[in-house]
Amino acid sequence: MRRFRVGTLSMGVVLVATGVMLLFAQLNNKAVLDFAIKWWPLIFILLGGEVLWHTYSAKEENPKVKYDLFSIIIIFLVVISGLGVQALTEIGIIPRLSKVAFAQEYLLKKPYQEISLEGIKRIVLNSPRCELVVHAGEGNSVLATATAIVKADCQETAEKLIEADGLVSRRAGDTLFLYFSQPLSPGELSYYARITEYNLVIPGDRKVEINSDFPVRIFADKLKGNWLIDGKETEVRVPEDADLKIEALVWDRSDLGGTVDWKITEPLAENDEAGQSRESKQVKGEAVLGNGKYKINVFSRSRLVVNKIN
Repeated sequence: MRRFRVGTLSMGVVLVATGVMLLFAQLNNKAVLDFAIKWWPLIFILLGGEVLWHTYSAKEENPKVKYDLFSIIIIFLVVISGLGVQALTEIGIIPRLSKVAFAQEYLLKKPYQEISLEGIKRIVLNSPRCELVVHAGEGNSVLATATAIVKADCQETAEKLIEADGLVSRRAGDTLFLYFSQPLSPGELSYYARITEYNLVIPGDRKVEINSDFPVRIFADKLKGNWLIDGKETEVRVPEDADLKIEALVWDRSDLGGTVDWKITEPLAENDEAGQSRESKQVKGEAVLGNGKYKINVFSRSRLVVNKIN
């Protein structure tokens, strides 16, 4: 007479359910990790139900629950694994791994941020830790947006990670100081937001000072004031009919490039501690467009390129 051993039915149901779930996930490109983590306690309910069913359906007066060695090992592994998964879930390791498993990268644009320039004559901008693009425009406010690479489980979550204002302002009299707050970047094993480029529109009739350790691109379309740029690598694009004088201080003659005609003076003279004149390693370049009514001063620690645009 064939004996029924508790565990056979439960293990069979678990294997069939797992196979069906994994097959569904493969065919429909769905993630099943969250489902499995939430519903694994059903295994214990199934095993317990099988024990109760065997006990109450048996014809013996004192039925005994019998297991074979294989079932005992399997059930032991299931119990240990289940408790281990629950423990890892409670201390936050499983949710963290779930973030890694389900997260993907999104390329997003931050909504435009506007800062009023009422009463402001001078702007001091400390650039972000990424490429900065500045357009000399019109109006009475600064407009800022950014391109960001965001890692999250969905686009809605990704958009929330970059909701906070990135451009921070502080006023001192008629001077506005602008700098950038850093987005969320806790590490590669979790969600993060990394700004790759900031775009600003600044009225061209204000005095502007830009300080940067990262590449800066300036579009001087409507520049009608004096700008100063202290940067590592700078590109300035000017219209053909611009009325500008560009004065640059670089470390080498080859650092000056572009489609404008540079008048270069090298080397520059400077005084030492004793007041004696000596040669400096720096090179001064000057390019004049039109009558040179407005001025851009550039102190570059790397290459400076000035190109004419139509």
